[in-house]
Amino acid sequence: MLVAYDPAWPSLFEALADGIRSAGDPDWIVEHIGSTAVPELRANAVAAAARGTASYNAAKTPLIQELVDAARHARGLPSVPVSDKRQAERE
Repeated sequence: MLVAYDPAWPSLFEALADGIRSAGDPDWIVEHIGSTAVPELRANAVAAAARGTASYNAAKTPLIQELVDAARHARGLPSVPVSDKRQAERE
């Protein structure tokens, strides 16, 4: 459901980004993406974030594994190591 733009979204995102950085690396660049990142746009009230990485190997971190595990658990799927993309694609 779309809702009216909330001027609090940027500061809520910054708190989310700070949490992501503190769980991983303070130098990570975390971007606010999606409809809540666009001022005055009606949006789904879910903040979306993206963290860039210089390489796939750099992305294989405990944080990424934890996020993947949580998403798969929510869907009733078993954990799959982040490095094993082929297994996840077969499901």
